[in-house]
Amino acid sequence: MKKTERQQLILEFISTKKISSQEEIVSLLEKRGLYVAQATISRDIHELNIVKVVSKTGGLCYERAIQQSQTEQQTIGKSPILQIERLNNQIFLTTLPGNAYAKKREFREILEDIFAMISDDDSLLLTFHTENSAKKAEQILLKELL
Repeated sequence: MKKTERQQLILEFISTKKISSQEEIVSLLEKRGLYVAQATISRDIHELNIVKVVSKTGGLCYERAIQQSQTEQQTIGKSPILQIERLNNQIFLTTLPGNAYAKKREFREILEDIFAMISDDDSLLLTFHTENSAKKAEQILLKELL
């Protein structure tokens, strides 16, 4: 089974069942005849932006961090970023609820010269070492909105 097919199964599992551990995912995959290590599941969870959240019943379960309604996707495209503002060497972003943490993780990989990042559920503040670095980052982020 290909990686993409395995990851699609994982997404199916977390959307249809209350999954609270990686071992549960391993077990569900084994029931489908797929044997993978827990470390593989851990990497898949990271790549799919899956996080643990408090469920409606109070326990912890896995959920995809970036979830948009069909209306939101049609309105703003595929980006969960709603607004970008730059002031000197800082950039402030507003995101759809539940998306700032995932974007923070993504920005660590794609943006350079970051001094610090602070995020909550729906906003993210990026501080760069120089104003020039912030300008370059702003251009990259604006492309994501298009």
